[in-house]
Amino acid sequence: MRVTKISRSVVAATVSALCLVSLDVTPAEAGQRRDSWLDKRFLHIAHQGGESEAPSNTIYAFRRAVRLGADVLEFDVHSTKDGILVANHDATVDRTTNGTGLISEKTYRELRALDAAYNFVPGRNAVPGLPP
Repeated sequence: MRVTKISRSVVAATVSALCLVSLDVTPAEAGQRRDSWLDKRFLHIAHQGGESEAPSNTIYAFRRAVRLGADVLEFDVHSTKDGILVANHDATVDRTTNGTGLISEKTYRELRALDAAYNFVPGRNAVPGLPP
């Protein structure tokens, strides 16, 4: 099934809203007690999975952020040419990978072949243009 432009917006908004759900409250508990994150003074939000600590929007970054205690995983969703939804902050792959171009013009297989940590510099996020 191909994702349409309208449904992409709906899916992206839904996914974004779901990312704000506390990681330590199950759906059954949510109706029975106050969400614990409402009582916290600070929320630990892993933007792009912690973009300065791990390669942006990678499963590694998301798992690491959860392991380190993130309350929220923040990420953007884009659709590939073949209708697969992927997490990536930018609409292009230029900044973070060894490729170029729009995600919407690439297939999922083409995206999987790219190096998502190609321009990653610990403590600085993605820094394109540095020598290998």
